[in-house]
Amino acid sequence: MLFVGGAFLYAGLIFASTLQASIVTSVLNTTAASGSTNRITLDIDAPSPFSDKSVTARVQGTVNTRLNLMMNPFTGDLLSFNGMELTGGNCIFIDDSDGDRKMSVSWNIIFVAGLDVDIENLACSFDTPSPFGSVSPTSNDNVFNFPTEEHEVIINEGTLVADGTGLASSVNYNMNFATEPMNATTEGTGVITIGDPSISGTKATYSLGLELPIAVNEAMPVEGLGEATISGEATFKATGSFSYYLTTVALPGDLNGDGFVGSADLDIVRANWGGTVTPGYLAGGDASGDGQIGSSDLDIVRGNWGAGTPPAAAAVPEPSVFTGLAILLLGAFGIRRK
Repeated sequence: MLFVGGAFLYAGLIFASTLQASIVTSVLNTTAASGSTNRITLDIDAPSPFSDKSVTARVQGTVNTRLNLMMNPFTGDLLSFNGMELTGGNCIFIDDSDGDRKMSVSWNIIFVAGLDVDIENLACSFDTPSPFGSVSPTSNDNVFNFPTEEHEVIINEGTLVADGTGLASSVNYNMNFATEPMNATTEGTGVITIGDPSISGTKATYSLGLELPIAVNEAMPVEGLGEATISGEATFKATGSFSYYLTTVALPGDLNGDGFVGSADLDIVRANWGGTVTPGYLAGGDASGDGQIGSSDLDIVRGNWGAGTPPAAAAVPEPSVFTGLAILLLGAFGIRRK
């Protein structure tokens, strides 16, 4: 979904004092798990006498985004990227060993103690507390970085249950992430990629990619034994697309909106040569929509020279009209002299 403001098309002429940013929303789908991309190994550091163990989960689902962009209204080229917001989505954790939603780890020291930990139906959502989060360009015009600490990955579904026996029989720990959500964001740098537009008619479609590193670090008290911690790192990677609808001009090169490309339009380009205007401001000479007045605008005017219908010239009276008018004037003059 897209909202575009700040430019209005009327009779072939765009009037704009300020080109406003476009707010684009997109739902991204996580990619297949590979290595630490959408796959996280949770390391469980258990207290003595239990040894450390780990369990691996895949992550799949959606990430909802809002982007604050400024586009060239004619070509769809990206002029600036002003910020990104995460607005929700739902990513679930799946046991990588058997594909279900329950991850289990057990310890058993014969005749001494036992401990079972079940992590079930774990899922997370996404949020940006103060929209929009900042972005910064890279050497690649399509790739931008953003600080992950401005966003939150919130584990807000699922339960963690720990039960002990023997020396650990006092362990009876339950955690419901719906009521005790855990923030899984790590400090670091994320990456967002906006592809070049694919244009069909007036619809420009862009690919969108997101890479968001996360970290989990949760303490779990083990009564009578100490404390266990669950930790792990991964990168959420998701892809999707969004669309932008281009502004169309009935007659390219017609800068003054009179329906004809000619000297009046050339004069506008010459008068503003070398200047900078709001992208797409035809009255300022920007025929190409890049915001710079120069050879590209001149080329459009010259390439369409003579197109359209010339404005009607002022009507010239027929000779008979002059004759009748002269007779009337002379008659009136004669009457006044009498």
